[in-house]
Amino acid sequence: MGKSHIIAFVTLLLMSTIPKAKVTVLYANEMLLEKDQQFMTRVRNLLRQPKKLYTFCAKPTVTFTDKDIVLVDECDDVMFSNLSWFAKKLKKATVIGFTATTPNEEETHEATILDSFFENHIFDSKLTLKPIEGQQQLTSYEPPLITEREMLAAIKSRQRPVMVYTTDSGIDVLEESLSDHDKCITIRKEKPRNKDKKATIPENLDNMMLWKNPGFPILLIADPAMMRGLNYRSSVGVDQYLCRPFKTDRDSLQAQGRVGRYTDKCTRYRTIKHLVDDDLKSTYLKELHEYVLNLQQ
Repeated sequence: MGKSHIIAFVTLLLMSTIPKAKVTVLYANEMLLEKDQQFMTRVRNLLRQPKKLYTFCAKPTVTFTDKDIVLVDECDDVMFSNLSWFAKKLKKATVIGFTATTPNEEETHEATILDSFFENHIFDSKLTLKPIEGQQQLTSYEPPLITEREMLAAIKSRQRPVMVYTTDSGIDVLEESLSDHDKCITIRKEKPRNKDKKATIPENLDNMMLWKNPGFPILLIADPAMMRGLNYRSSVGVDQYLCRPFKTDRDSLQAQGRVGRYTDKCTRYRTIKHLVDDDLKSTYLKELHEYVLNLQQ
């Protein structure tokens, strides 16, 4: 059972057993919210006396009260990206967080903050996915290092769909290097947005069913939001290339977990020396340290 199913089931359970419960499901971004709408619609239809189910993405302006029950998808990302907001807006509510990547025991600042937010939680510093035939084991360790030239050659001779996580400028370089016959699907970070239109997952990418696209497509991603909660799938497997760094091991692990879903075959490679950038991580830990100092005052 996937996390979306679990969130829908818990939502239904809460709304059907607690008469006056005001249940809200909070998502990290609009794409994850949109992906789960089918499950939330089923929840509403199953309730004998339909109640209003609130769903938000990112940071809603509302302040939750002690009568609110808030289910937070990708809770570690929402919480550690918006610590002050999380503490202020959700302080009085009953919060149930869902994530596959809890803080490691070694990250003492994260552990201290988690203790301040949640009475009950479980650490698992050895999170892994069981390897299967044709699939690399997913751990916090980094996948094999290859050069950009080797990556380009492998993409041109690909035998299954490819997913590349890079920057907007990296997408430009790859698009210039590939032939006109290569089917590229690009998701940029700095893409123009119509303020009156919600962000949508591109056609045939909901749950990343890439085999629906003929010719072994090349998925070029520069938006970090696409590296959590979405599945990159193909009946013949997916090759993943990571070409830009992350700020935490959790983010790196989440990104690697986008392929190899549900026992799918996959390979993972990197074209950068380290997946977790020292400067990005140092800045992040400094912010955590300052927050912990404020907690202790």
